[in-house]
Amino acid sequence: MARVNNIIGKALSGRIGNIVFVNLGGSTYARTLPRERKPSEWSAEQKKHRKCFGVVVKYASSMMVPFIKPIWNKSVTNSTSGFNQFVKANKPAFGKNGTENGPGLLRFSIGSLPLPANLNAILSSEQSNIVNVSWKNQISDLVRNDDHLMAVFYNAHPLIVPIETGFTRKAEQAKILIHENPEKEIYLYLFFKSADETLYSNDQVFKIAM
Repeated sequence: MARVNNIIGKALSGRIGNIVFVNLGGSTYARTLPRERKPSEWSAEQKKHRKCFGVVVKYASSMMVPFIKPIWNKSVTNSTSGFNQFVKANKPAFGKNGTENGPGLLRFSIGSLPLPANLNAILSSEQSNIVNVSWKNQISDLVRNDDHLMAVFYNAHPLIVPIETGFTRKAEQAKILIHENPEKEIYLYLFFKSADETLYSNDQVFKIAM
């Protein structure tokens, strides 16, 4: 990218032919647009990459309402969007051909709220449709004590949506009901959100054998 010394006195911006002018830090730069390659010119690796990216984008689009708008959009920076963050975070969960590498690599929540210490989830030995969750609350902030425990079941429910468990951080334990007849194993994602739904934590996943 070449730097342009502007002798006119006004900053240049926009596109002329295959040259684009960009203003960065008070200086104007010119760069040429790359030639758009036809699909027939793509290498095998490029085709796999594009297929994987298309699958991830389609998956992210289906997560706009339940996760990206209420959660990921609250963690955006000036340089990216909640949608782009979600795509980047979930891309490792998909292989080069767009196949799923493993549900344990998916991400549903992101944020600045801290997860509690010793967060754990195990299937109840007494009831096969109950997951017992426990943790250690090390935060003395009364506001944080009211953070809500949220859950996401993967391959245990027909819809992947955040579930209100009805338990708060100060409880240090919770019992979560599995409503549907699950597979041989399920993936349970846990995270916390503030009572006013403005802050969220990162999620933590647990693989539970049924």
